[in-house]
Amino acid sequence: MVVIGLPIYNFGVPAAFKAWIDQVVRAKRTFRYGENGPEGLLKSKKAYIILSSGGTQLGSDIDFVSSYLRHVLGFVGIDDVTFIDSSGIGKDEEKVLTNAHTAIDAIRTAA
Repeated sequence: MVVIGLPIYNFGVPAAFKAWIDQVVRAKRTFRYGENGPEGLLKSKKAYIILSSGGTQLGSDIDFVSSYLRHVLGFVGIDDVTFIDSSGIGKDEEKVLTNAHTAIDAIRTAA
């Protein structure tokens, strides 16, 4: 299981997180090149990603982070990705936190 808490900075991921990705996405360790192209080696893993932002809503036209993360994680074989939305915290902090806690509780109940 991979759990990532991640802010959205200026429509993207922070530089430190990008550096982490560069250390994780490694040929022959987390993916390999096969006859049909690259193949992820981290299959059967699950990722939970808690995204926070001041105003960029998860799934909106200006959310470039969630599709990027799905792509990177899928590239290494992690296709089971759940996003916990705490975006828009600058607009209505109480509502955003309540919704995030509800999503986390639902995940715990399902496990």
